[in-house]
Amino acid sequence: SIAYVAGDQPRALMPEGANRVDLSAEQTAAVWIPYISNSGMYEITPSTITTRPMVALWPNFMEGGSATYTYEVQGDMLRLSRREEDFLWNANLRRVR
Repeated sequence: SIAYVAGDQPRALMPEGANRVDLSAEQTAAVWIPYISNSGMYEITPSTITTRPMVALWPNFMEGGSATYTYEVQGDMLRLSRREEDFLWNANLRRVR
């Protein structure tokens, strides 16, 4: 499973007392577009992890979509990176014992 907020800022909060049907198009985009979430299968090589979702927030991603990340493990740190044409995503994850 993968869940993260794309970007370097927290997602916008929904207005107090509002629910999803109350939001404008701009509010909906600010709340939901930065959020990435999917779960499924993965393939791993010595340098990459490719995810193949069975369930995803964005339904079209479930229709044969995949995402490939490069990774590096150093001690308790895992560094993931993903690059596309105009997109670069990096994450540094530390194992908690």
